Amino acid sequence: MNTTSRAGWLVLAFLCAANWLLAQTSTTEDLQRADKQFDLYAYNLALKTYSQVLEKDPNNAHALARVADCYFQLNKPEESLSWYARAVQLRRPDSDVQMRYGKALMMKGDYALAKRQFLEYAAMNNETQEPGRHYADMCDYAEKTAKQAPLFVARNEPLNTAAADFGPSFLINRVVYSSARTDIVRKAQSQSASDWSGSAYNQLFITQRNPENNYLQKPTFLRNDLQNTYNEGPVSYSADGKRVAFCRNNFINGTRQIAEKGVNMSLYTADVVNGEWVNVKAFPYNGSDYATGFPSLSPNGTTLIFASNNPSSTTGGKGWDLYVSNLVNGEWSTPRNLGAPLNSPGNEVTPYYDGKDLYFSSDWHSGLGGLDVFRAELGKDAISNIYHLGPGINSSFDDYGFIYNTEQNIGYMTSNRPGGRGNEDIWQVINQNTAAIIAPLNTTPPRSIAAAESALSPQTYSTTNDFSIKNYVLYVYDNYGKPLPGVLVDFSECNRERGQTDLDGKYYFSALTKPVDCVIELSKSGYETTRVDVREFGAHNISVAVGIDKRQEFVGRVVDSRTRQPLYGAIVEFKDAGKIIQTSTDVNGQYALMLTPLNT
Repeated sequence: MNTTSRAGWLVLAFLCAANWLLAQTSTTEDLQRADKQFDLYAYNLALKTYSQVLEKDPNNAHALARVADCYFQLNKPEESLSWYARAVQLRRPDSDVQMRYGKALMMKGDYALAKRQFLEYAAMNNETQEPGRHYADMCDYAEKTAKQAPLFVARNEPLNTAAADFGPSFLINRVVYSSARTDIVRKAQSQSASDWSGSAYNQLFITQRNPENNYLQKPTFLRNDLQNTYNEGPVSYSADGKRVAFCRNNFINGTRQIAEKGVNMSLYTADVVNGEWVNVKAFPYNGSDYATGFPSLSPNGTTLIFASNNPSSTTGGKGWDLYVSNLVNGEWSTPRNLGAPLNSPGNEVTPYYDGKDLYFSSDWHSGLGGLDVFRAELGKDAISNIYHLGPGINSSFDDYGFIYNTEQNIGYMTSNRPGGRGNEDIWQVINQNTAAIIAPLNTTPPRSIAAAESALSPQTYSTTNDFSIKNYVLYVYDNYGKPLPGVLVDFSECNRERGQTDLDGKYYFSALTKPVDCVIELSKSGYETTRVDVREFGAHNISVAVGIDKRQEFVGRVVDSRTRQPLYGAIVEFKDAGKIIQTSTDVNGQYALMLTPLNT
C-alpha cells in the first residue's frame, strides 16, 4: 500500500471515529434531556425525546424502559407492554423494571405472564423478595377472583367526557365531582376574566340523578367565583353539607392520577354558607415535600380521614397511607397513621367513611390489578376485617374514589377501565345482591362494629412517626410583631417533621434530644424564605421574624415557533440573584416565576 492510500485510510478512519463520538455525545445529551423531562413529569415530551434516543441506539435498555414508563403514566398501560418486554429481554434493566412490567401485565389481565415477572423480580432481589412474591401470589388470587360472579354492576355515566372526570362526592342528594372538560364555559364576570375559557386543568361540578333513568344529569359549575376555582378536588362534605374538606391538586389531564411521587396535593377545610365556602383554612399538617389529599369527612364533620405519602410516617417509608385527624375544640388533632392491617407497603388512597365502614383503594391488598376497592370494618379499638369488593366494582385497571349510599343502594367511583369515554371516568355502582356474604382477606374473626367510630376517635399515644407528639413551640412573626399563620416549616434537616404554623403563628415540635447543627426553613407566599440555624439542644421555644418578600411574579408563555401552539412541559430557567430558578410550562404553555425586580 502506498503512502497516499495509507493516508486516505487514516483520514477515513478518523472521520468515522469522529462521527461515532459525535453520535454518542448527541445520544447522551438527548438521554439527559429526556430524563430531566421525565423527572418533571412531562411524560409526553419525555416520550418524544426517548424515541429520538432509540432511533440512534435501538437497544438502550434505559430508554426502552422509560418509554414504557411514560406510556404507563399516560394511562396507556397496554402500549407500555411491548417496550417493557424489549427492555426485559436485554437482561440489563434495573430489577424495578421487571416489577413495573408485571403490574402493567396485571392491568391487561395477563396474570400468568405477570406472575413470571414478579417471581423473576424476587429471584433478582434476594434481600427484598417480599414485593415480588406478594404480587406473584396476588396473580393467583386475581385469576380465581376474576372468574367469580360480580356482586356489583358498574355503569359508565353519560356525563363523562374525553377529558378526566373523577372524584365523586355526595352533597346531600346531589353529587359533586372534578372534571377537566372544557365544553362548559363560565360567563365572564370581570374585564380581566373576559377571555377565560374554562380550560383549567380541572374544576368542580355539581349534578344530580335523573329520576327517569337514574343517570347523573348534565352538570353545572359548583362555584361561581373565578378566584381559586380550578385544580380543586376531590372534596368531601359532612352529612348536613355545612362543612367541606377539599384538596388542591396538580393533576394533568391524560396523566395517571395516583403515583408515589409527582402528585402535589394539600388539604383545606371550609364552612359552607348558602353554597359559598367561607373560613377557608389550610390543614395544619400539610407538607412542602409530601402530599396530603383525598379527604373524607365523617357524617358529623368532626373526623377527617385522608391519604398522605409523607415518607417519614408511611408504612415502609414510601407510598400512600391513610391517616385520621379529629376536630377537638376547633383544632384538628395530630394525624395518626391507621396502621396495619389497613395500611401496607403499597398505596392506600381515596378513603370514604360512612359512619360505620371505611372504603378505600389499594394496590397492595389482594386484588385484580391496579388499584382495587376494599371495605374495612371498624372494631371497638382497631380495624378488624378487610374485604375485597370483587369483580364488577373492581377491574384489572385503576378503580378508586368509591362512595356508596347504603340506604339507596347506589354509589359512584373513578376508573380508567376500558369501556369509558376518557382517561378517567365516573362509574355508577349498584349492589346486585345485598345479602351476599364476602369472605374477609385477613384471618381476623368477625367482631361487633357497634362502636365503630371509636377506632377513629382521638387518642393519646406515643409514636415514632411524623405527626408525633409536640412539646415545644416555634413562634413566627412578621417584621411588625404580628403572628404569621400558614408559614411552611421545614424541620427535616433536624430530623423533625414538616408542617405549617397555625392561626396564631405557632408551630409545635418535639424536643431535639441531642446537640445538633441543622437548619429550619420557613416559607410563605409574599414573604422571604428564612433559614434559622440550630446549634444546640432543641428543648425550648423558638421565635423568628420573617420579612416581606420583595420579589414579583413574572408570567410568560411558550409557543411553538412554527405552529404558534402552546408548548406543555417546556423547561424554563432564569438566573435570579445568582441562583438558577427552574420551572415548566402548563398545558396552556404558561409559566410563572418569582423574581427580584431590577433597581431603576
